[in-house]
Amino acid sequence: MKITKTLLAASILTAIASQSHATVYNVTGTLGGINTVGATSDPSLYVHTGSTAYSTSTPTWPTFTGTWDIATSGNTGSIAGIFADLVQYSTSVKALIVTAVVNQPHLVYSFNGGSVSYNADTRTFTLGQAMTFSNSDSGFPSSQTSDATLKFDTANGAVAGACSGSSLVCDSQQSQFLQKPDLERFYMTLTFSPDFNTFSGTAVGADVGNGTTGNSWYTWSFNGTAAVPVPATAWLLGSGLVGLGGVARRRRQLQA
Repeated sequence: MKITKTLLAASILTAIASQSHATVYNVTGTLGGINTVGATSDPSLYVHTGSTAYSTSTPTWPTFTGTWDIATSGNTGSIAGIFADLVQYSTSVKALIVTAVVNQPHLVYSFNGGSVSYNADTRTFTLGQAMTFSNSDSGFPSSQTSDATLKFDTANGAVAGACSGSSLVCDSQQSQFLQKPDLERFYMTLTFSPDFNTFSGTAVGADVGNGTTGNSWYTWSFNGTAAVPVPATAWLLGSGLVGLGGVARRRRQLQA
C-alpha cells in the first residue's frame, strides 16, 4: 500500500511539474480585422455578417466556433482540429473609385502544422512565429513569416467565396485569394487558466495569394472551454499524498 501511494504521488507530481495535459476544447471567437495589401491600392474594407451589397456602414464582425485538441509536455506540445468555422460574411472592397463585394458563404479552417512552444510558468501556448496585424496599407506583410499554416477545409464543409462588382478588384481577389484560400502564414498565442479548464488568446493569419503581390491579413480573438472539465481532484491528489507522506515520516521520527 505504501509503495502504491508513493508511486502514485510521484507520477502525479511529475505531471504537475511539467504541466503535461491533453484536452479537447470547445472554442468561440470573433474575426476582428481584415486588411488587403498589394491586391488593391488604398484598400477600404468593411466587413458584415451575411451577404450584403457594397456598404461602408460600421463593420459587423462574424463569429466562429472551433474544436481544438491541445496537448502540452515540458516546453512543447501539439494542436489539431478545426481552428474556425465561420458564419457567412461579406467584405466590401474599394480600390480607388471602383468597388466590389467578396462574399464568403462558409469558411472552415483547420490546423495544418507549425512549431509549438509552451511556457509552464505562464501557461502560455504558442503556435508559429510572431506576426503583427495592422490596418495600414504599408506593404509590411511581405516581410513577416511563420511556419504555421491553416488549411481551407472543404472536407468539413468549407465553400469557396465569390466576388461581384468591379472586375479590377474581383480579378485580383479571385486569382490571388479566392482560388488559393489556405492561410499560408499563421501565428497564435493562448493562455490557460490555472486549472486548464479555460483559455483565451489571439491569432494573426495571412493569405499570401500567389506569394508575390497578394497579402490578405486577418486577426482573431477567442476563448476556449474544456469539453470535459479537467478534474480538480487530479491537481489536489498529488499534494494530498505528499502531505500524508510527510505526516508518516514525522510519526516515524517521533517514535524513534
